[in-house]
Amino acid sequence: MAIKRDPRPDLTDDSKLWDELLEMTKEDENLPEGLYGSLIGMRIEGARLEVKNNMVKLLKGEPGEGELQDWPDLSEKEQMIKWRERYAYYRGKYLLPHQKKLKFYLARLTKMELEERLDVDKGQESVGTELS
Repeated sequence: MAIKRDPRPDLTDDSKLWDELLEMTKEDENLPEGLYGSLIGMRIEGARLEVKNNMVKLLKGEPGEGELQDWPDLSEKEQMIKWRERYAYYRGKYLLPHQKKLKFYLARLTKMELEERLDVDKGQESVGTELS
C-alpha cells in the first residue's frame, strides 16, 4: 500500500490510484519540471484516474471548490471556459513532455489494479467453495 500522497483528499473515488501513481513517480519528486510535480499540479487542477476498458486512464476532472474564483468578473460559463483553457495549457506544458514515462507508469498501475482484482475474485471464489 502506498503512502497517502493524493493532494486532493476531497476526491475520494480515485484517491488510492493517485497514491499508487505518485508513489511510483516519487523518484523525481525534487525535480522542478519532473513528472511527480506535474502530476501533483494536474491533480490539484482536478485530474482524475479511472479504470476504463481494463486500463487506468488520466482524465480531466472538474474544478475544485473556489477554483473558479480566479475570474470573479466572469459568468460561471465563462469561468468554466477559462478553467478548461488553463487545464489544457497545463496539460500541454507539464504532462506532454513526460508522455512516454506517464504511459509506462499508467501501464504499471493498470497491471497492479488487474492483479488486485484477480486476487479479490480468487478470494471470493475460495470463500464460496469453503461454504459449500
